Amino acid sequence: MPNSTEIKCPNCAGIEWKAIEQFTALTPCRLERSEDGEVVTDFDMRAEFQRDASTSVTTGYICAEETCGYMVEPHELHKLGG
Repeated sequence: MPNSTEIKCPNCAGIEWKAIEQFTALTPCRLERSEDGEVVTDFDMRAEFQRDASTSVTTGYICAEETCGYMVEPHELHKLGG
């Protein structure tokens, strides 16, 4: 990216981040009640394909430095310096 600046962690100055993602998928399944009354989810054999086609939303970013753990929400990224 031309004219880009890496965003550093304000806590430790690290430049590596991990995105915290939440995945959502509509996976075909059947609900069954076992003899002992427990409800069991029986996923369709296409379930793995459905999971591969899932979408994700990034709910936060956390500094990748093991000793840091600084976290920021996506709507707060503009407050971080370079």
